[in-house]
Amino acid sequence: MMTFDECRRLTALPPPSAAGGAKAALDGYEYQLAVSVLAALRLMLITKSATRITLEPANEEDLESELEPTTPGRVQPSANVADSYKLVVQVKLRNSGPWSITDFDALLKHGTTRRPAKHHLDDPGTRYLLITNADATGVARDLLVRGLEEWPEKRIFPASLSGTLPHGPEGRIGIWGVLTERLLDLEINDILGFLLRVPQSRRTECRARLRDEALLRMRGTSPGV
Repeated sequence: MMTFDECRRLTALPPPSAAGGAKAALDGYEYQLAVSVLAALRLMLITKSATRITLEPANEEDLESELEPTTPGRVQPSANVADSYKLVVQVKLRNSGPWSITDFDALLKHGTTRRPAKHHLDDPGTRYLLITNADATGVARDLLVRGLEEWPEKRIFPASLSGTLPHGPEGRIGIWGVLTERLLDLEINDILGFLLRVPQSRRTECRARLRDEALLRMRGTSPGV
């Protein structure tokens, strides 16, 4: 009789730990897809601060967009946005508790084959936003924002990040935390239904089409823009 390991090799079944890792990766991918749809809707159709966004850009982060200066009559989520800048977004679905400043610092430094996220802040015209389902704890809470165009005040920037980010990052880095999958779903439905007036009968189809378009760009089978 074959052992369990021999049977698993013949049938190409992943070990339990790999199966769990695959589910986590898939969940993270679906979360990133939904965040990409939300960003496109909000930046291009609601605040109209961007004419395009790029999914999986060449810098290997999850999303990138050039945001324009404030214009009269445009919905402005934050008074801090005064000049045009490049927005770089990293999306993380996290199930291991809130982000501490140590966790966040490690994320900024992470990368060997890919460029660590911290280097985006070397450019004074770039802002970096982490979008995550998890909360933040301790001084990392000073970086919490509630949207794509809201930024923390410069004076409350955590001093412990200065060594990692030496090029004047104050006011250019934030964490949009506690954007759970449930809240993300509600945000998208709210935009489609109440702001863009998509009929209830067409909303499911609309969301499916948006997801498919984002998926094509993330897979590289269509231009990322």
